[in-house]
Amino acid sequence: MLRSTKRPISLQAFCLVLIDLLIFLLSFGLAALIRFGFRGLPRYICERWPALILVLPLFVLTLYVADLYQTKKDYRGGREALRIGIATLSAILSSVFILYLAFYGRWQTFLGRGILSLFGLFVFTGVLLSRWYYSQQRSRGAFTKRVILVVDPVEPDRILPLIRQIKTDVDLELVGLVSLEGPNPAIEWEASVLGEASELCRIVEQEKPDVLVVALSSDRFGPLIRNLVNLSHKGIEIRDAIGFSEEYFKRIPIQFIDDLWFLISYINLPRIHVHRIKRLMDVLISILGLLLTLPLSLVIAIAIKLESRGSIFFLQERIGKDGHPFRLIKFRSMIQGAEEATGPVWATMDDPRVTRVGRFLRRWRLDEIPQLWNVLRGEMSLVGPRPERREFLEELKTKVPYFMERLSVKPGITGWAQIESSYASSVEESQIKLEFDLYYIKNISFLLDLSILFRTLRVVLAARGR
Repeated sequence: MLRSTKRPISLQAFCLVLIDLLIFLLSFGLAALIRFGFRGLPRYICERWPALILVLPLFVLTLYVADLYQTKKDYRGGREALRIGIATLSAILSSVFILYLAFYGRWQTFLGRGILSLFGLFVFTGVLLSRWYYSQQRSRGAFTKRVILVVDPVEPDRILPLIRQIKTDVDLELVGLVSLEGPNPAIEWEASVLGEASELCRIVEQEKPDVLVVALSSDRFGPLIRNLVNLSHKGIEIRDAIGFSEEYFKRIPIQFIDDLWFLISYINLPRIHVHRIKRLMDVLISILGLLLTLPLSLVIAIAIKLESRGSIFFLQERIGKDGHPFRLIKFRSMIQGAEEATGPVWATMDDPRVTRVGRFLRRWRLDEIPQLWNVLRGEMSLVGPRPERREFLEELKTKVPYFMERLSVKPGITGWAQIESSYASSVEESQIKLEFDLYYIKNISFLLDLSILFRTLRVVLAARGR
């Protein structure tokens, strides 16, 4: 495999965070300056820095949950301005609550209402202007990367999905293709062919791409090695198809991987301490979650019983880590005996078997609260691939290559595939979800789990994704 650089956070998102921190600091200083003038400013900041340390991360977290660090979004609309305003107000109210708990009895001496109001106003204005400027620059192509694909004319079925992905990504521009053995007129590549591999150096010099993606089988690299080395010395970013997809699309393309890739990837999987930290987080959060949601669970149980006959909980066999079966537990969201006549069927977005209460539970993902028991018992994790039913697993393992590799980690209540794609209601969609699951398995870490949990919270608060 060619060079593969792990970037848990994109450079653009990292810059947005830094800009926001600068906005927060300047807003705090400007609010204090207006309130106390130049003479009182140094003393005020020196006395209030503990409150500032508490408030700043809270603002960043609130903006993250509000989806304001999404690098492929246009922030110039009125809806986004409203989102920024709501996020800023939520952060201010949360700050008041946190400061009240931290400095009980004297919290107003750290951040008064006047300072906090001015601070919030300046933060809202600064974030709004920064996002507008970012979107303006992005629309002008400031962050667009030009891509050239080196392809094999005998493997069009492997290449076409990658071509379509690149063409639909707003931050990538497909300049064209370089064919390993010359263009084949019988193949519709859906992109222009710039020339043959023998002309690679001239084509790169002429087109000046930002990234050169070599989408070839490992045994077909031979004739290109010398040219690739020369281009690399000239500063051209050269990636293989797997590394490119992992970096830019956060998924592993199944059509390019083989047994050797799994061997190399599994050798480099995180050590046991990562899984111990993951288990500790699972236990702590599941206990806390069960305790906090106990009153809500009682209300849900009553609502389910009042609407339809049947049990409160829905238990179903799922396949867990290493193929071990377990009983998954959820609040019942369908009519009792929903599959007695049809047998196992794929879940859909508008399933007619779902009750009115069940539809509400699914919209806000409240039906999944009981799965915290599965997590506490060690059958599941908070984050991981969704557990499949045995009937679907038997079908998918014969139709989707490497599908059983999902069982190398514990299944999760939420996961990378769940937040990056929609319901899997077919074999094709299950393959797409597998590509995201493989990305998660290869890059599993505490920070990635934390990011998935926060993004899931954002999806739940927005009532999206189910």
